Amino acid sequence: MDEKMLKNYWFWVVVIVLAGVAFFYLKLPVVPRPTVSSTKPSPSSIVTSGKARLVIYFGDGTARTFEGNVSQDMTILQSLDSASMGAGFDLKYSIAKNGSVNLESIDGAVNMAPKKWSFYLNQKAVPSTDLNMVKIQNGDLIEAKYE
Repeated sequence: MDEKMLKNYWFWVVVIVLAGVAFFYLKLPVVPRPTVSSTKPSPSSIVTSGKARLVIYFGDGTARTFEGNVSQDMTILQSLDSASMGAGFDLKYSIAKNGSVNLESIDGAVNMAPKKWSFYLNQKAVPSTDLNMVKIQNGDLIEAKYE
């Protein structure tokens, strides 16, 4: 390759890389990382600050609490996904063609009889199939119970 072709080649490599980086950052929503708490949560406590709280009850007496900022149009599923990424636990689900969520497991606890995952937003039941449609707000309490 002569010098002019080499410069042209590197010019296009840089342009493509910059375009890819710009596309990546402009397309993905920013989801804040949750903070992890090891204290035992109070089931009736509703957050009143500018954050939402997610409490996961594993059905064996253990629970994990996460608290973080709520981004615009954030759903229960996004908060659960954000908590799993921030705390390093496994979350398995799929979304059907009709838009409903099929939750498979949370941190190894499989969503199958005799126990299943139930979800509550401010102590009101939410169908697990609608986790990607129900939006949360500052001050919300989200509870996931393996019961």
